Amino acid sequence: MLAPAIWEVQDPHGGTESAWRRLRSAQKRLQTTGIEVACLLGDPDPMTAFERQWRRVRYDEIIVSTLPKHLSRWLHIDIPHRIRNAATGVPVTHVITSPVTEAG
Repeated sequence: MLAPAIWEVQDPHGGTESAWRRLRSAQKRLQTTGIEVACLLGDPDPMTAFERQWRRVRYDEIIVSTLPKHLSRWLHIDIPHRIRNAATGVPVTHVITSPVTEAG
């Protein structure tokens, strides 16, 4: 699982702490369902993060998870479509998630 280090006001470390917190939370939720996942932190730009990882390792499938359109910056810059174009020959699935609160 790859997450860009997106800066947030509450994170004085350039977004790395926030991104790791989200990754660990998602990893824990997936592991409770029996899914093992490795976590990677990428560039703050989601497309750059994807492209750098894609050059290192080619995957069998890619799942792009975004917030709903009214909340998602990634959908406004068409990240799912751009990744689909860059990852020729690999299935790319786009899933829309709900915002998760700290308690959830």
